[in-house]
Amino acid sequence: MSNLNQLIDLREEIEELQRKAYKAEGALDKAKEQLQEDFGCRTVKAARKLLKRLQAEEVAMEEELSASLEIFQGEWGEHLHA
Repeated sequence: MSNLNQLIDLREEIEELQRKAYKAEGALDKAKEQLQEDFGCRTVKAARKLLKRLQAEEVAMEEELSASLEIFQGEWGEHLHA
């Protein structure tokens, strides 16, 4: 393959990579916009912080539900299985 053909191939490959980079950048911008709209987060860091808080809330709610279910079953379990 001649040097000219190699340069042409390289140029085409670079252009393709640039197109992919622009597409990825656009997708990232779109995702950030969606984060802002849905959750009020302007940055990925803010979204991670919110996610941690929501996960902690989820764990607390699961524990509360489990405790409430135990109380309910203790009080009403014999009536439900009769």
